[in-house]
Amino acid sequence: MRYEYKNLTFDYQETADIMTARPPADFCFHLLCRHGAATIIFEDHPFDIKKNDVLIISKPAGLSGSMQTADFKAEAFSARLDFLNRQLPANNYAIGGSISLYNDPVLHLSDRDAEQLLNGMRAIRNRLPETGHPFYPELIGSLCLTMMYDLFSFHMANRPSIYATERNLYVVKELMAMLEAGHSRQHRSVAWYAKAMNVTSKYLSETVRRHTGHSVSYHIDRATVPLIKEMLDNPRYSITQIAEEMNFGTPAYFSRYVSQRLGISPKRYRSSRMSM
Repeated sequence: MRYEYKNLTFDYQETADIMTARPPADFCFHLLCRHGAATIIFEDHPFDIKKNDVLIISKPAGLSGSMQTADFKAEAFSARLDFLNRQLPANNYAIGGSISLYNDPVLHLSDRDAEQLLNGMRAIRNRLPETGHPFYPELIGSLCLTMMYDLFSFHMANRPSIYATERNLYVVKELMAMLEAGHSRQHRSVAWYAKAMNVTSKYLSETVRRHTGHSVSYHIDRATVPLIKEMLDNPRYSITQIAEEMNFGTPAYFSRYVSQRLGISPKRYRSSRMSM
């Protein structure tokens, strides 16, 4: 079933065909195999799925085919990727996890973990029809966040050493560590991070996109926006002070940056928060 609320769209299906359940390109696809087995083609590579496996794909356009056994059954939940990203706090584990999932989108769960995930997915399903709820986006967002935290936990248990064992992910690890340490408070150019790691901007950009599916600038913005929101929520700082503190050069440039990423000016964002 598909549910729409203003500019939000959610989809929940019980399916026997993965390609039929595949969402549009700007969605994130979560599919839990309940019975049977399947093989998918993702980014031109085959991946096998069996009972209790969960498929997590943030680029559905890369899913180009599937074959299922006659007894295959799965439950699938999809939501716009930007909506799910907005629910996440200011940490970078989700980005780090995406490095591994981009290469292999299948997680193998125990019976207990699969049941826990299923309960979380069905909790979302059960509340999706309540589009008249005055806090519908927040309600569904909180349930999605619970599901995502469970997925992060399962991912950590499945692949505890992904960063340590894959040498070619070194620059990606370093970038995430630098962003988590707060360097984007002062530095937001790809060239600065490349120089700090003693690699070229081209190499950094190509490596990060290859392993995460996103640009370096995307990850920098992802780390920067929560810092900006935190300062805008603090009335002790004027907008000019925030622009100076975060090394934007001029208040006009800061305002333009915020407007492009939040869809609202810093002044209007602050006013909306203060009136809550």
